[in-house]
Amino acid sequence: MCSFADVPELDGVWATGHTVEDARRNFIESLEEWIAARLQWGLLIPPIGGQTIEVSKEPVPVV
Repeated sequence: MCSFADVPELDGVWATGHTVEDARRNFIESLEEWIAARLQWGLLIPPIGGQTIEVSKEPVPVV
């Protein structure tokens, strides 16, 4: 059996795997690469379920 994961709001973000866990792992990698590429190219990340990801030009401390 093959599992599939995607986010319809994010064109091109999807993954498959032999198990649900494989698909989840592959999906996380695909999503991370997609977000990194969009940020590197200066493109916005569309909202998902009303939530947004924004990039600060200033460093933000992580506690």
